[in-house]
Amino acid sequence: MADDVNLSPSTDDSEDRPGARLPTAPRMLGGAFAGPIPPPSLLADYERISPGLADRIVGMAENQSQHRRDIEQKIVAAEIHDRERQSTEARIGQASALIITLFALGVGAYTACAGHEVAGGILGIGGISGIVATFIAGRDRQRDRGDVGVESTGEDRPQRPRPRA
Repeated sequence: MADDVNLSPSTDDSEDRPGARLPTAPRMLGGAFAGPIPPPSLLADYERISPGLADRIVGMAENQSQHRRDIEQKIVAAEIHDRERQSTEARIGQASALIITLFALGVGAYTACAGHEVAGGILGIGGISGIVATFIAGRDRQRDRGDVGVESTGEDRPQRPRPRA
């Protein structure tokens, strides 16, 4: 092929002569495939080079695919377990908050009925406000994490400037 290439400058005009050979350039061919298994023609070439190699390549691809599916199943199972645990913790937290709030209201009401209205009011309002503050902080943490199902109140949206009068 190297004999067909004429790299020296030519003084005659070969395009004007009929039957003149044009210089050729070397070509490079290539190919690619996507995925773990090569195309059948390439597998046949591998098999011809080393008998059993195509079966080993296909077997490796099958093993890798099964391994990936096993890992994905474990990830999904772990995520389900984590969600269930979070749900259980949330229910326990809600029940605890209910008990604490009812206790604070009961103590406040008892104190108020015993003749200490101001102290009873402070105990009752203090118990409720603590629970409300905890719920607000929890909602803000969920929104900051981007948890699904938490509705925004619109406070985090940027406000448009008002037009000047």
